Order: sequence, then C-alpha cells, then structure tokens
Amino acid sequence: MTAISHFQTYSQRENHVTNNTMLMLRHVYRTSPILLENVLQALLENADIEIGPRFKQQSVAGHSVPDAVLSQFALHIYVDAK
Repeated sequence: MTAISHFQTYSQRENHVTNNTMLMLRHVYRTSPILLENVLQALLENADIEIGPRFKQQSVAGHSVPDAVLSQFALHIYVDAK
C-alpha cells in the first residue's frame, strides 16, 4: 500500500480520484477531527463513527473507577472508486 501524496504516481483515472478523495479527507481531519466524523457519518448511512481519541476522567469501568481514560476506537473504511 502506498502513501497518499499530492504528487500523483498513478496512471489510471480511478486511482487519481481515490488519491484526491483521501487527500481531501486527510485535510478535513487535520482541520477538525469532529468535522471528519460528521462527514463520514453523513456518507455512511446508519454509522456510529467516532474519530480521534476520547478523554474521560473518573469513568466507571467494571468494579473500579480509574482516574483517567484515553481511548481510541478502531475504524477501517475501504474505498474503491470505479
């Protein structure tokens, strides 16, 4: 898998579209992770997506209450442009 780049290394149009789409999503994320979360939820019907780490303090976890929790949910979105 190659990295997303501003400099196109692909010859097929569908790969240009995919690269440019991923560039746009990366820029949206850098501007605001919450904005990317809103964009992805709008694109994916019935999706409950959380982007970025979540910071919580004094959250009940089973039989204990840790002082702080930093959590990140796993997310994989596959794109195939045709």
